[in-house]
Amino acid sequence: ARAQHTVLRASARSTSRDDEPGASAEGGSVRAALRGAVDALRAAGVPEPDASAEFLLAHVLGSQSRGILATHGLEPLAPAHRAEFGRMVAERLARKPVQLIIGEWSFLELTLRVRAPVLVPRPETEELVELALARCAAFSAPPHVDAGCGPAPPVHVLDVGCGTGAIGLAVLARVPHARCTAIDVAEEAVSLARQNARALGLDARYESILLPIERLAPSA
Repeated sequence: ARAQHTVLRASARSTSRDDEPGASAEGGSVRAALRGAVDALRAAGVPEPDASAEFLLAHVLGSQSRGILATHGLEPLAPAHRAEFGRMVAERLARKPVQLIIGEWSFLELTLRVRAPVLVPRPETEELVELALARCAAFSAPPHVDAGCGPAPPVHVLDVGCGTGAIGLAVLARVPHARCTAIDVAEEAVSLARQNARALGLDARYESILLPIERLAPSA
């Protein structure tokens, strides 16, 4: 609560020096709220204070873009939005990752649900997806029949330690005739990956299983 009050006071100070048209006396403008949040995060030594505040405020306003100042900067921030933003910034002040505060994250144009304790996809994970797609490239076309040959073999991806399902689901979204079996030792991850597959409409080609990787090795 103390952290949230700090955010709101910082926002109020920004509002007091914000004479832009559209700023209300009660909530201040979107720009003032963003300034206050950035000031509070920077003063607390939170990494990437500008990006953190922009992502959180964009989520509160229902925007898919961080460019909220260009689209909403001069508008007054509604009291309900101001309170929600203050709560989120307070969580960021406690070093909670932005992704977990929002509860979802964009990964290669897919919106994935995220929640603790499942790890959040990192930017480096996108490179792994690109490598997987390169391996799948020969199979990305619809199945066909050559003279004297059967249908082209389907692509079947094994995602070990699936977490949110980011890797397997990103491959399925780009390779329409692929299937994915995802495994993880954490029940929370298996459940979350399954939810993300269903939300993205990929569940018919995606299976997540609670299984340690050792079980995949052939028995001696």
